[in-house]
Amino acid sequence: MKMDQDELLRKCFCDNPEKSRNAVCEVGLYFDLLPDKQRAWDELIKLISSEDRDVRSEVSKALGTVIQDVPDKEKVWKNLIILLTSSEFYDLRSEAKSMLRSVFQYQLDKQKAWEDLRELIFDKDSYVQWNAIEILGSVFQDIPDTDKKDAWEILRELAVDKKDPTAAKSLGWAFQYIPDKKQASEDIIKLLEDEKDVIRKGVVESIHSALPYLVDKQKVWDVLVRLTNDKNYIVSTTASGELGDAYLYTPNKEKAWNDIRKMAFEGDARVKSGIPYSITTLFDSAPDKHQAWIILHRLSSDDDNDVRWFSGPSIGLIFSRLSDEDKKQAWKDINRLVYDNNGLVRSGAAETFRHTFPYISIKQQQQASDDLHTLTLDKESLTRRHIAESIGFIFPYLPGKKRALKDLKRLESDEHTYVSSCAYHSLGKISIYNSSQATNEFDCKKELELAVEYFEKSAKRAYDFNPSQFCLPFYRSFQAIIFKENETEDQVQKYLTEAKKAIRGSNDKKTLYEAIKNLASALTEVENLDFIDKKEKLNSCRKYCEIASELMKDTEKTAPYATELIRKGLPILDQKLKDLLDEIQERAKTTCKESKGTATEEIVWEINKEIQERKISDTLELEQFLEDMAYSLKRKIIDIPENDYLLNKIELMRYEKNTGKKLRIFSFIIENLPTIRVVPETEINNKFCKLDLIYDNTMDIKIELEMIGKKLSYINFDIFKNELNSHNIISSLNAMKIELEKLNEMESLNIVSIEKLDFMQAERLNGLNNDMLERFDEIKNIIYEFSKNNDKFHQEYSKKLDELKQSESDRILQRTSAFITLIGFVIPMMITLAH
Repeated sequence: MKMDQDELLRKCFCDNPEKSRNAVCEVGLYFDLLPDKQRAWDELIKLISSEDRDVRSEVSKALGTVIQDVPDKEKVWKNLIILLTSSEFYDLRSEAKSMLRSVFQYQLDKQKAWEDLRELIFDKDSYVQWNAIEILGSVFQDIPDTDKKDAWEILRELAVDKKDPTAAKSLGWAFQYIPDKKQASEDIIKLLEDEKDVIRKGVVESIHSALPYLVDKQKVWDVLVRLTNDKNYIVSTTASGELGDAYLYTPNKEKAWNDIRKMAFEGDARVKSGIPYSITTLFDSAPDKHQAWIILHRLSSDDDNDVRWFSGPSIGLIFSRLSDEDKKQAWKDINRLVYDNNGLVRSGAAETFRHTFPYISIKQQQQASDDLHTLTLDKESLTRRHIAESIGFIFPYLPGKKRALKDLKRLESDEHTYVSSCAYHSLGKISIYNSSQATNEFDCKKELELAVEYFEKSAKRAYDFNPSQFCLPFYRSFQAIIFKENETEDQVQKYLTEAKKAIRGSNDKKTLYEAIKNLASALTEVENLDFIDKKEKLNSCRKYCEIASELMKDTEKTAPYATELIRKGLPILDQKLKDLLDEIQERAKTTCKESKGTATEEIVWEINKEIQERKISDTLELEQFLEDMAYSLKRKIIDIPENDYLLNKIELMRYEKNTGKKLRIFSFIIENLPTIRVVPETEINNKFCKLDLIYDNTMDIKIELEMIGKKLSYINFDIFKNELNSHNIISSLNAMKIELEKLNEMESLNIVSIEKLDFMQAERLNGLNNDMLERFDEIKNIIYEFSKNNDKFHQEYSKKLDELKQSESDRILQRTSAFITLIGFVIPMMITLAH
């Protein structure tokens, strides 16, 4: 996809704040499509000082989304340190902290990056200190091993001696990466029992990541149990919630299980409120699953609102793993919670429907359908939100689908944006379900169009982690590939880029994105479609659909209807492929009629007969058909100079890897069959006599060409296709020089012998010519980057580059000699500049 980067950056700096914000948003969204990413980053950094708060906010978001795609990560690191330490805007400093965490792992010199971070930890600005300590906990694994002990000691000292809660929390995150875990475990346990509330709170909030690696796991369990009765509410409830994970690692599970049961039945509300989450975590490892269920059952009837609130979602999460008898009681508990007097309890119960609905009886589903309808009218907005979400998940199982659709249509206009957004999203999911179940292409297309409309409405009602922000571009991409003939590659790439930005760590979304990305790969040449272009697109789509289908195996359970819809695209493409191949057959018939009464009539008739009789049902059969036709054409068309052009086209078709391009060449050959020269047998015999006279001379040329071909087979041409950058230029140029020197040893290699080489060898040499020109330009750009502070130096080397580039393009050895010369002075120059 091509983007006008200059125009886009110009808009970023325009006087109109709204246009500036929109342009910045586009830079962030389509950053990986921009040709000069480093320049785009540099321009965004300049906008940090914008007087408009909304522009700064948009810049902040954009910087956070593009950081992985910026080439010069060292420069990014320096920019962000300046932003963290110098910006007058705290929202930007906070964003800088998040980005520093992300970019640390990409630093080539991690020793220097750690030294920078160490300085920030002891900065005189307390805000900088706090952020640097938090960064250290996040990047601890990437700190050089030789410095990990030093980094741990800094955190420990800050936590133990300075009573820094951020350092205490960072110790929990960093623990698994510290070599000396015995001493580190003692540090963690000591901090869990610290007299300061904020220290205990900091460690218990991050203990989750350290649990598998702590040395004395039994002692950690005992300390966590004591912390469930901590005077600090957050410490108490967090410790209670961590018991489920700690149970998995504690050696004395009998004691641990008795502790959990005692806390669930005898503890106060603070302790009990964390138990449902712990039961959910350890359920599969519980010594008695029925007893684990009884705990949740009892907690769902607790007098405390929070305990009942947290119990509802936990029942939903383990519902499918309960025995049939326990499922009956669990369903009664959910039904009771649905009508609880407390709104938050009802919202928790509303979350359970997506997990429970497929596992209840038809009679219970009818009752649940009534409950769903009631809850869409609930006065608690969070309840309405969860029900709107649940309907989208369970719609295929609902007995009252029409009423559910009416409820969602009503929730479209809910006063709370996040409720209406969820309603639109669920309507979109339902349309995807309907599209995946459609029995004909028309209905499939219609429902997909509806889904895209709903996802668009949902995405406009933006809130954090709105799933429609992924679904909208994702299904737009699919729609463009399968159904729309007027969508260009640029449009599809935009949709895919938007979807990629919205993945946010979801493995399912990532897999679906890769599937659609494979389909979109078929749209690389569709801007000026003609008949054969259509075939190329559709055949490529079919091939990439097969790859997508394999990827879909990973999402069959988690995203069944998206998976089914993508698979539904396969037969649609198959049918379009069949229709277009029918057109090729019609073209062959027309050519056959045109050749009637001419010297080519017999040959064209035979080719047409083969085309009409061949039955093709998939891409593999099409590939074999084209291979067979190339052989048949080669055998039927006599090899004389008048037929060279068409024979070369046949040879080109044989070696072309892209099915669509093969079809394009094949169509051209069929159309031009009437132009071939058909030679009578007597004339052929005379020509053979003349050929005998020159046989001896040509044998010498043949032997020479065979030797050249053999030598060429030892040359690595692919290395010249690798793009050059500031990191690989010296090693890459050295490798290229070795291959070019091999080529230069072939003194007989010139334009005459190249023409006589076989097709693939000639193509490689011609490709080498083009590749070298591209590398010339890349070298020039790299030299510019390294020497832009020295105009005289840059001009001198640019002039030399241009002189070498002007070597005669039709003399391969002159071009390679020029390139070897270029390498000879570029490598020392780059080494000098680097130092």
